[in-house]
Amino acid sequence: MSNSAKHTPGPWFVPVGDEFRVRAHTRSGLNVSVVLCRNDEGGEEEGAANARLIAAAPELLEVCQMMLRELLEEAEHCGRLPLDLERAMALLQHVVTKAAGETK
Repeated sequence: MSNSAKHTPGPWFVPVGDEFRVRAHTRSGLNVSVVLCRNDEGGEEEGAANARLIAAAPELLEVCQMMLRELLEEAEHCGRLPLDLERAMALLQHVVTKAAGETK
């Protein structure tokens, strides 16, 4: 599992008054647009909800990576996890590799 982020580091945020744009500060401190979430079909409410979800992505990825590390350590220590935790670990592995662009 790679920890070297290739994306713009968080926090990402949705500016007040511009609820369709996700912004972030680059490593050098510049305030940049990450994505614009306009959706003519879904309306303003859906576009704003998409922007909030995307803005949470760096923190969600960090939590997924942390939980995956913990589950991998627990599995190594215990030998086998309960089935629901094995399923959770597989899903975490999938989303972490997907976010890293490593899916096949």
